[in-house]
Amino acid sequence: MYALNSFHLALPIITINALELLPLEFYLQPVEEYKPYDHRLHDAVTALYQKTKKRTLQLTAMRREKPAILRQAFKEELAAEERKGESLRRGWEELGVVQRAAEGGGTDEGTGVEGTGGA
Repeated sequence: MYALNSFHLALPIITINALELLPLEFYLQPVEEYKPYDHRLHDAVTALYQKTKKRTLQLTAMRREKPAILRQAFKEELAAEERKGESLRRGWEELGVVQRAAEGGGTDEGTGVEGTGGA
């Protein structure tokens, strides 16, 4: 009781950080400082944290593995294109197109069409 009386008498002249204090009744009201612990919210946050951790691990694994996979796929595609080109070259050799083009005769320059005579 002594503390309340002292506070009540001193209230008009007390300022904290240049702010006026509220009436004494405001300080005597019960205050609910904390909300009750929400287990569902905790579970949701935990699930999101685990999902984030899982995705981070997936991303890390992909950063390690994907460059090698892409490099191998590029090599295979390049080898396939080279095989196609070699197959076409052999086919042209069999037809004699490559020899005639190498000798400078038989095809029009730049067109690959025989018998136009260059004009």
